[in-house]
Amino acid sequence: MPKPSARPHAAARQLPDIVAIVLGILVSEVCHPAFRDKVLTFSSDPVWHHLDHRTAFVDKVRSAESRASAYWGTDFAKAMRKIAEMVCSERLDQHYIPDLLVVSDMQFDQAHKDHSAWDTR
Repeated sequence: MPKPSARPHAAARQLPDIVAIVLGILVSEVCHPAFRDKVLTFSSDPVWHHLDHRTAFVDKVRSAESRASAYWGTDFAKAMRKIAEMVCSERLDQHYIPDLLVVSDMQFDQAHKDHSAWDTR
């Protein structure tokens, strides 16, 4: 059982962290080939983490855990740009772009410092 921690790290993950990682990996196994076996880390500098489809699931979880940030602070806008870069680099037509699923162990207070930039009213 993971130890409680205010700032979890790979050796002391809390259940919400593990659930977010596991769900992200499961979805990555069945999505469009351009995104298959890839998970995007949530951090101030998000990066794609590539998983080997031949690897046992538990090893995929351990691999993703080792890359997951132990620090608070997600730049959601940067994460969306990473996804847009992937769409452009793979030259995906609109009907091939998968729906977005965000799995996180945290709440979302804001996506951008300039709230008006994301206003959809």
